[in-house]
Amino acid sequence: MCSGGRIVNHLEAMLGDPRHDVLLIGYQAAGTSGRDIQKYGPRGGRVDLDGQRYAIRAGIHTLGGYSAHADQKNLLNFIGRMGNRPR
Repeated sequence: MCSGGRIVNHLEAMLGDPRHDVLLIGYQAAGTSGRDIQKYGPRGGRVDLDGQRYAIRAGIHTLGGYSAHADQKNLLNFIGRMGNRPR
């Protein structure tokens, strides 16, 4: 949901750079930073993180249908079976 932890630091550092992409996996609850990024990012919007407003210039993508709670082994297996792996 992008509302706490290390992801907030990464987003603060990278959201303003169009060379980056953010891939949101799974549901983003209303009222969370993840939902705001998902909703306003594709329109060149902004998001508030740690009390500061950040422009969203990075590409924003959503991949639905996957649980954010899958264990590491299952996620690594999923990636290992991909025919076209992300760069």
